[in-house]
Amino acid sequence: MVLGERLRLYRKEHNLTQQELADLLHTSQSAIHLYENSFRTPSVSTVNMIAKVLDLDAFEVFDIVCGEEKVGDSVDREYELSAKEKYVASMARKYLSYDERERILDFIISNIKEKLENVEKTE
Repeated sequence: MVLGERLRLYRKEHNLTQQELADLLHTSQSAIHLYENSFRTPSVSTVNMIAKVLDLDAFEVFDIVCGEEKVGDSVDREYELSAKEKYVASMARKYLSYDERERILDFIISNIKEKLENVEKTE
């Protein structure tokens, strides 16, 4: 099952409309529509917000995105997840608590944002 299908399933399990989920994520209903129909892949920060709003493990949502082989980011590049990265994600799920994994993801996201800001400043 691809990300869009799973997102729709999780949204419906929480009895939310696309508009209600969009409001919780501070985005548009059309963005949710694009994610659910696999026309757009959410950024890592959006995946983290989806996990929090739908009370899911962010690593699980991230795995769903990675399971499609490519993860979109905020600068529209696509990356394939290496075997090493998949291994780290699976070990984190196995041995770290939900809160520990959330702190790690928050740290990674803030570092990515910082690096992107630095790149934008130098251009």
